[in-house]
Amino acid sequence: MLIVHNGTVYKQFEADDREQIMNELNAIVNDVYQQGKVIKLITIDGVDVTGSVESFLVSNLNPIQNIEVHSVTPDEIIDSLYADIVDYLGKVSKATDAISDMFYGDVNMDAWNQLSQLSEALGFTIEALQTIIAHGQHHAGQSSFANEVTVFIDEVKTHVAEINQAIEDQDFVLVGDVIRYELGKSVSRMLNSMVSRVEQ
Repeated sequence: MLIVHNGTVYKQFEADDREQIMNELNAIVNDVYQQGKVIKLITIDGVDVTGSVESFLVSNLNPIQNIEVHSVTPDEIIDSLYADIVDYLGKVSKATDAISDMFYGDVNMDAWNQLSQLSEALGFTIEALQTIIAHGQHHAGQSSFANEVTVFIDEVKTHVAEINQAIEDQDFVLVGDVIRYELGKSVSRMLNSMVSRVEQ
């Protein structure tokens, strides 16, 4: 059996004893953590068992040939999260136009569902941006980005309050306008700021 860490053979041994396999995996996980890294993925014979290694070993009686452990640094995770949020904000930006159109005519259930999904997307985006900021406090130049994120979050809160008030007043055209012209612009500004930082 081979245990491979980030493409390099960590250990090669003959064993079917599940306890020994688990001990070897625990040893590599401890080494990874001591290096300041985190586990991204663990596969056993090509099956993703991240977070469920022990239960997989108990339920799978087949001989194991290959265990692969992939680890990354916290900076790599944040870089990946940043790239994902740039991509995600692009989709949210496009969605604001499509969703706003739904409020300029007869408002149906699909419009409410889309608005609910937009709200969830904004919540996820805000959490991810806060995570990036929290991680990056020690990086030079982060304070200007942190300020931009704070402004974005404040704008989103203001726009959501305006949308809620317009819904309460049953002014659905205003709902569409706030989504398109205010919320959409805030999302686009945050997206453009993030893209420009990647290009620097």
